[in-house]
Amino acid sequence: MKGTGRETANALMARWLTVLWGVVSVVVGLLLLSRPISTALFLVQVMAVLWVVGGVIDLVSALLGRAGQHRVWRVVAGVVAIIAGLILLANPFVGTLLVVTVQVYLIALAAIVNGVINIVGKFQGLSGWGRVVLGILQLAIGVFFLFNPVSGMLAFVPAFGIVLTIGGVGTIAAALLLRDSPQGAAQPA
Repeated sequence: MKGTGRETANALMARWLTVLWGVVSVVVGLLLLSRPISTALFLVQVMAVLWVVGGVIDLVSALLGRAGQHRVWRVVAGVVAIIAGLILLANPFVGTLLVVTVQVYLIALAAIVNGVINIVGKFQGLSGWGRVVLGILQLAIGVFFLFNPVSGMLAFVPAFGIVLTIGGVGTIAAALLLRDSPQGAAQPA
């Protein structure tokens, strides 16, 4: 069977890249739990650098590329990314606070919407009482975060650390345990 060696090498590479992803998730998760402020600041700074670099790449490729309707949008996107990245780099603490605040409001909105959907689903015959209880909890959490964003921000970083740590361990385990499966490597969590 031709290509079997290459397929095996590709599956092995994919598995170890998945393990690496899991290890990085665990490390970042543990750092968020043990040093939440400095780790969050660092991650926002990494995001800012990526925005600046991505913005420059968008700008250059738009200016050197073919003319067309997408060219203007790439220039706009590039300029916005560069400005946002530079603002975050210039004000790391304020930038981190802003990023976490936006995430808390998005989580609040998502929780409220999902809560309403779960509650309404019961009355349309789409779900049982377990979904109603889940919907009420989601609605309560969403409303709480909406009106108490500081509490949400304080809970966000450690909660994200827990999710990353558990997800990373699960990703590593899946990659190592599924190495003999027909599909090859596991997908990242």
